[in-house]
Amino acid sequence: MDPNNDTNLMKYLKKRIKKINKDYEIIDLEADGCDKDGIKYWIVCNNGFSGRSWDVPSEIHKRKLDICENIYTNGFEFKGTTYYYNHEQLKDLILTLKFK
Repeated sequence: MDPNNDTNLMKYLKKRIKKINKDYEIIDLEADGCDKDGIKYWIVCNNGFSGRSWDVPSEIHKRKLDICENIYTNGFEFKGTTYYYNHEQLKDLILTLKFK
């Protein structure tokens, strides 16, 4: 099944991705040295993640891939029916969604 055509899946993904983005909002920022590119920052996010500011996008990417693998493996259940999707289409869809 093509995940791009499932409005219920899209609503679910929108909710999950908004949650991930909220979890990785930076709540504390501390300058921690600099290099030729400028100041480097140590950050803390809403979900407690702590690391360098440049680590946040890869952490969000990992969380999106976790959603993809879970849906691909277990399916997406809606109103008692479980739906399964093409893995590559699902992955492409999840990784390109950018909900705020």
